[in-house]
Amino acid sequence: MKNIDVYKKFKASVDKKENASFRYIYSTKEGDTIIIDVYYDKNKGFKIVKDSRRDQFGQKKIYKYNYKYIYEQEIVNKKEKDSEHLIDVMFSNKDTVDKALADSTLDTYSLFKYKK
Repeated sequence: MKNIDVYKKFKASVDKKENASFRYIYSTKEGDTIIIDVYYDKNKGFKIVKDSRRDQFGQKKIYKYNYKYIYEQEIVNKKEKDSEHLIDVMFSNKDTVDKALADSTLDTYSLFKYKK
């Protein structure tokens, strides 16, 4: 993620149980734009709205997901000479990060990874 400060501000608000939102925009390998809006409501949890209508090779539709929890899981991406420490930002309906990691259904959604 390029503008990690936007996410960190969102996460800080969530940690304080304050309503918050942010937009995550990325390009597919073909260069098409995907827009993801993430909303947090302290009473309802997280709502993710993924707009893939600009993706000429994907399904042109809007997806909506609801989750209870957000997790940041540290992972190590081992390269030939160095290791790169990343944080995987996940949303899940599972009540622990271990259960979220073991889940292969839409109950867990990995949004993006960023360098620690």
